Amino acid sequence: MTQLFFFLALGLVLILMFNYFVPLNLWITALFSGVQIDLMQLVFMRIRKSPVKDIILSLITCQKAGINITLEELETHSLASGNIVTLTKALLKVKSENLKIDSTELMAQNLAGNDLMKYIEIRKNDSLSGIGDIKRKLCDKIMNQLNEDQVRDVEKYLKASFL
Repeated sequence: MTQLFFFLALGLVLILMFNYFVPLNLWITALFSGVQIDLMQLVFMRIRKSPVKDIILSLITCQKAGINITLEELETHSLASGNIVTLTKALLKVKSENLKIDSTELMAQNLAGNDLMKYIEIRKNDSLSGIGDIKRKLCDKIMNQLNEDQVRDVEKYLKASFL
């Protein structure tokens, strides 16, 4: 009787561990959505403590919208403390408004703590007025002529001015 109880308890623990480490429901959802994901990738994501559900649902959304982004990019962004849901909404907005903003640029802005929707609006307004290209060229020209200490001084000034 004790052995039966022990094996039932062990079996229950193994089933619970399997269900935690192998998110079958997300894997099936991804497959039916047309997103090819290896089941072991999901297991390793779970081990790395990535938000598997957010990443998979964002990947499905992006691929359905025709946005070219990989599982690895989303997981890396998430592990770097980026907000996957906000990034996905921003990518969808960029796609729907047909703007020329790269996903890596949005990821960098998100990691910097900037509001992506506000950033997109600023970029949209700059591109409509033609000022965006001038700003970027001027910024590149100025920044390329500064040494490391001067760049740090500019960073301190910007932080003090805008925060």
